[in-house]
This record gives sequence, C-alpha cells and structure tokens, in this order.
Amino acid sequence: MKKIYTIVLLISAFWVLTACQSSVGKSIDIAVIADEHIELMIYEDEAFDQVINDHTLHFLTSEDEKTDETTTIYFQLIFEEGYELDQIVQDDTLLTIVTLDSDLGHYAITVPVKSSQITVTSKLSETTELDNAFEGTFILDDHVSVIIYETQTSTEGEESLIGVAKDGTTGEILIDGEGQINFKVVLDEGYVIKAITITPTNYKNLKLPTELGENTYRITKITSDITISITTKSINSTYNDSEPTSIYFSESNITVDNDNGFVSIEGNVVTITSGGSYYVEGVSSEGSLIINATDEVFDLVFGHLSLSSSLNAPIQILSADKVNIRIPTGIQVLLNDLRPIQVSESDDTPNAALYANEDLNLSGSGELVIQATYNNGIGTKDDLIIDGLSITVVSANHAIKGSDSITITSGTFVLTAQGGDGLKTSNSDVSSKGNQRGTITISGGTFVINAATDGIDAAYDVVIENNPTIHIYTSTTYASNVSTPVENTNDILYIRVPSNLYNANYRYAVYQEDAASSIGTWVNASLIGQVNISGRFYYLYEVSLDASLDYFTIYRFNISASNSTTTFVSKSEKAKWNDNYNMTTLSISGTSITYSFGLYATSGLEYSAKGIKADNEIRIAGGVIHIQSYDDAIHANNDVLLENGVNGTGNVTIQGGTIVITTKDDGIHADQSVLIAGGAIEIVTSYEGIEGNVVKITDGIIKLFSTDDGINATSGSLSPKVEVTGGYLEISVGTGDTDAIDSNGSYVQTGGFVVSMSALSGGMGGALDTDGSVSISGGTFIGIGSSEHVPSSTGNNRSTGSMTVSITPGTYVVKDNNGQIILTFTTSTYTYNRLFITSDQLKQGTSYTLYRGETSVKTWTLS
Repeated sequence: MKKIYTIVLLISAFWVLTACQSSVGKSIDIAVIADEHIELMIYEDEAFDQVINDHTLHFLTSEDEKTDETTTIYFQLIFEEGYELDQIVQDDTLLTIVTLDSDLGHYAITVPVKSSQITVTSKLSETTELDNAFEGTFILDDHVSVIIYETQTSTEGEESLIGVAKDGTTGEILIDGEGQINFKVVLDEGYVIKAITITPTNYKNLKLPTELGENTYRITKITSDITISITTKSINSTYNDSEPTSIYFSESNITVDNDNGFVSIEGNVVTITSGGSYYVEGVSSEGSLIINATDEVFDLVFGHLSLSSSLNAPIQILSADKVNIRIPTGIQVLLNDLRPIQVSESDDTPNAALYANEDLNLSGSGELVIQATYNNGIGTKDDLIIDGLSITVVSANHAIKGSDSITITSGTFVLTAQGGDGLKTSNSDVSSKGNQRGTITISGGTFVINAATDGIDAAYDVVIENNPTIHIYTSTTYASNVSTPVENTNDILYIRVPSNLYNANYRYAVYQEDAASSIGTWVNASLIGQVNISGRFYYLYEVSLDASLDYFTIYRFNISASNSTTTFVSKSEKAKWNDNYNMTTLSISGTSITYSFGLYATSGLEYSAKGIKADNEIRIAGGVIHIQSYDDAIHANNDVLLENGVNGTGNVTIQGGTIVITTKDDGIHADQSVLIAGGAIEIVTSYEGIEGNVVKITDGIIKLFSTDDGINATSGSLSPKVEVTGGYLEISVGTGDTDAIDSNGSYVQTGGFVVSMSALSGGMGGALDTDGSVSISGGTFIGIGSSEHVPSSTGNNRSTGSMTVSITPGTYVVKDNNGQIILTFTTSTYTYNRLFITSDQLKQGTSYTLYRGETSVKTWTLS
C-alpha cells in the first residue's frame, strides 16, 4: 500500500502560458524529476483539476530579454510506503517549501525561471527507520554498564541497553549492512571484562580498546539484530598489567603468578579467557593449555615446557583474534599428543598437537619438538606464520597445516608426516578482505621433509623465493619413517573421470600394444561407479591389463560404437605404462585426452606422493631444492575447480635456484604452462622430464634423464608448443618408443643451446618429434640418435642434416678448419649412430671435425 500526499505546484500565469511576441526567441526549460520512491504529478494551477503530463516546463522569451522572473509551482507526490519527503533542489540550490495544507499535503515552491533541473528526493520515514533498524541488545552482569554513542567521534553518549546500527560519521540509521554500534564499557572498581560474546555473528569486526582507546569498542558492518553479552571478573589487587601473567605447570600442581583473573585451572588443564601477555613453562605428563577469548590478541612467551596429553591437544587455541607464540634462544618446548590415531578431519575436534582456530604466529630462535600420534603436528584454521625456530614434527597425518595460508621466513624444519603431507593448505576461497587463501610461501629456512603423501601441497599457490634449502622425500620409496596410505595393484588400471567430464553416453577402452605396434589388443573399461576421493567426486572405471604389453592408448567412444583406432570421440597419445602406478586421472579437450598417474586402493583411499604440488601455480625464484618423489616432483593443476569459483591456472614458473629431482613420474608437470627463466635444474631420473601444454625456456641450465619423453608439450587449452629462446638444455631418454622432445604442436627455437639425445628403439620420434612445424632460427640444436625431424638451414642457422656417426659416452667438441672449438657437448650411458647439428655458430662453406677427446670422429663441409 502507498500513502498519498498531495503537493500541488501552480505555475504563475505570467510565465506558464505567455510567449514573447518577438519572431525570434529562446526556450527556457525547467525539468522536474523525482526518485524511484515517488510518483510525481504537476498541476496547471491551484485548482488541482488539470495535470500537466509533460514534466518539463517550457518558457519562451526574446534573445535580449532578461529572465530574472520567478514562477510558483505546485506538486502532487505519491510516496512508496515507509518513505517521506526529504528535499527539493534546483540544480545545486536547496529550495524552500511552503506548506499550504499539511492534512492534504499541499505545498508550493517559488523558483527562478532559468534552464535547470528540479529534483525531488525521499527518505525513509523516522518510524520506518526505527522499525527496520538493526538493534544490538546488551546483556550485562551486575558490575558493568555501557554508554552508547551516536558516531565514532561523539564525546557524549547515553547509558542504554539498546544500540542501533548507524553511520559512524553522520549517525544516520543504516540498514544496508554498513552500520556500526559504538559503545564504552563502564566497570565497577576491581573488575575487568571477562568476555564479550556477540550472537549471531552477523557483523564483521569487534574493534577493541587497544585500537580505539580505554574501554571503547566498535561493532562494524552489522547485518541483523544482535545480542552483546558482557561478563566481568574480579581482578587480583596485586596484578601488574605491565608484567605478563606467568603459568607454571608441574606434575603435582599448577601455579599462577601475577594473576590477571582470567586464568582458570581444572585438573591439569589451564584455560585463558582474556587477551594479553603470558609466560608459560613447566612439565606435565597429562596437561594442556587452552586459549579461548573472542577477538582478542594473545602474546605468549614459552620457557622450558613439556606438555603431554592422551585426552586433549596439548595446546588448543579455540577462539582469539590472533595468537603470537615466541620461544627464545636456548628454550626447548616439547608437545606430545598421545590421543589414539584419528586421521579424519571432518569434525571440530582440535586435530593437531598445537592447534588454532585463528591466526597463529610462531617466532623466536628456540626449539619446538612435536610428537603427534592423533593427527597433525601444527594445525590452524586460518593463517600460519613462522619466523625462526627449530621445529621437529613427527605426525600421524600432516606435519604442518595452515588451512588459509602458510608463510615461513626462516627457521630449521625436520618434518615427518607419517600418513600425510609435510606442509599443507586446504582453502582456496577469497576472504572478506579480498585476500586469496591457500598459498604456501617459503622465503627462507632449512627443511627436511619426509612425507607419506605430498611434500608441499597448496590449495592455491606455492611460492619459493630468496634462499631456502629444501629437501623433500615422499612415499615409503624415498621417505623415512612413513607409512603406506594405500595398496598398489599393478595388474588393474583404474581410470578416474572428474564428475564434470562424465557423460553416460560415452564409454572408455584401452588399446595395449608393444613398442613396435606389432601386437595389440583391446580392453574395455568397466564402470565401477561414483566415488568420493579426498572430498571430490569422480567416476571410476576398471581395466584388466595385459602385463606383457608395455604401451597403451586410452580411447573414448560413443556408448554404442565399436572399438576402433580411427573412429573415436577422443584419445590419448600412445605411451609407455608407468608401472609405479595403477590409476590415471583424465582431462579431455576436444578429441584429445591427457592424464596424470596416481594410486588407487580398493578401499577407496587415493593419494598423491608429489614433491611440490599446487592447485593453481608454482613459482620458484631461488633456493636449493632437492626432491625425491614417487609421484611428480613439481606439479601444478588446472583441472581443479577452486573455492574462488575458477579453475587453477596450472602453471609452473622457475626463475632461479638450484633444483635436483629424482622421481618415478614427471620431473616438472604443469597442466597448462611451464616457464623456465633461470636457475639450475637437474632431473636425475624421471618417467617424463618436463611436461606441459606449453613449455618455454628462456634461460637457465637444465639437465634431465627420463624413461619416456624428455620434454612433452601435450594437448590442452593452448596450442601445444615447445619454445627455446635461451639457456642450456641437455636431454637424455631411455630405450623404447621414447622422444627427447615431443610436441603435440610445434617446436620453436630462437636461441639457447639444446643437446637432445634419444635411444629410440621401436616407434617413431627420437631426438625431435612434433605433430606440427619445426622452426630453429637461432641458437644451437644438437640431435643425437634417431630423429623424426631433422631441421634444414633457416635464417642464421646452418644445418648439417642427419649424419651417420657412432656416438659413445664422452665429451665431444666441434672444431673448424682452423682448429678453433665451435661447440662442445657431453653424452653418457647410451651409444648412438646418428647426429645432426643446426646452429648459428656454423658457417656455410666451412669444414668441421667432430672430436671425442683427441680422436677425430667425423669430418664434414657445410654446403
């Protein structure tokens, strides 16, 4: 229903209907508009019987006539219920409203006649504001009262039990979620606040006296009615707030010095319910420390402390704004979580020996030793920052988990995750402040990580910079003192299809064959059903493998179609089966299937044993990193839908540092792009060395060995490409259907130095294999062994073409006819019988000789 108020505007007859007699005149227009809560009508005169339909009033006068007259206008306005007249403005001038009949709502305004706009605006009626306002109801004990202020800067307030959410500057009532309540607490002498609890949590922050001043609080961005409960506690008259409250554990009793009144003791459990400074030391074989005070900051300094508990987490931070824990030099803190193993994180039980629901900062140069048989070693639901400390963790699940983020700037870390990850984040959404969650940042420190699953696992990014030293060992194959999360069954292949790619109109089959493709057989995949693995849903298929055939291709067919190598919906590349795994997870783009290897057990538990993994991006700019991993050593996903609503980018960028990798799967894998722009990388052994949709190398020193492809540009959302513009790249691959460089698209080289060695035996490919074009216009490419592509001379580059020559392990140099060394390269392990060189260092018409040591191996003249 709408309330009707009549405001009539009569336009004075002199101007409304009078036109200048001059043959040449000018028009003066006055436009009248109203906001969306008002229906506007303009009347010709005070009789209110003739409505002017055009809300623009027109006046005509001669060019030289001055228009300093005024006119009177009458309005009729119909307001949306709950709104009333606010103001009427002509351009920037506030107009005076004359009340003619308040009962009928008739008003008049007199305005100058000039081209202008009159704007009529409404506001919530005072009754409506109060009816819709968000109220804060205070519940107080007998020793406290509150004074409520209109604004942030008000110096006078009113004692009340009801506050209203208002604009902090103007005091205007707000119902848009931006309102705040400003209040001051008045305490009886000898009492302090024990707790302030706000329910429900439909607000953003409770700002504290540490920011606003003595006993002053502010509740911001209130979006509903709330209840504020304030309780008090009598304080010790001897308490000195300039000194910390000290807590001393012992086997017989617990004592408190400089008691602030907020430390309670129940058996061997100490609970702190107010922020401030605390010192904790002592020994308890069945004791724990609990922190529980909403939106308050705690500063804790630990002395020599040993806490063990079979009932609770030794340290539990249940509620706070932020907790800072400092362990000084020479101090050792021992935490022993003796609860029976429980690796599930599905409930709210504190699941770490050092557990925090809030932000946690650890600092100092002392020692923290954690034994966690229950679940995680260190765990936070929010952000975790570590600066300094020597930390040793042995945990049943993850060693260190910061759900929102982990930031480490320095320290020494020996982490053993017996059933989980070394470092882990789990959230990938965006905070209310616009901060992306899920990143692990390491800018210093020394790490030794033994993990049953991933060494470093980030729900968003992994960033490694400056100069940390990191050693990572994963799975029982490489890590010490870890358990086996799953069983591996090599005679069964499981095909895992993400739910968003599943379609009941398609089926899957695998074509198995030998290296020479002389023997082949089809095996149809059987759908097991939908499974929930690590919180994500997939469709799982099962295929019985023929152990005598090493190579496979995965096909997707229409449900009624027959098996065929020529007619299909999608297919993968032919590849050698990696018998360290029993599962592939598929990604599908058009007619192309790509996959990653993994492990699956019939119990439904699947795990990843990667070195460094991120669901968005990995960026390495420095440090020394050694990885021995069962799964990919460095891996970035883009097939995971993040909690921020988008898929990860799946990029790996390496700009510096020294990286040494030993892995049973890929050395470096990016679902989208790999960029290497610096650093020294050695992949000692791998299944595939470097794999991505696009692989680009602009700088750095890279040496790698793989048992399948050395560098592989796979099909994906981008056009597959391997591109080299600088750096040194030395690739060696094993025997079989192996390619040193394999691109499903193109290969482009404009600089750099590439030594590509393939011991191909059966199949096609070799030193350089592409499905698209090859362009080498700069730098040097040395192809050793068989090669599907042998580039011709292009631009400044001269090519030898394929030459027959025996290349055995050793160091080789190419000299010109003046005896000057032009090129040098080294081979190992295999003997090859073909060689080609294309280089901008070679000159047409010049004779060259290839030497192994002092022995001449091959001489040719470049035509």
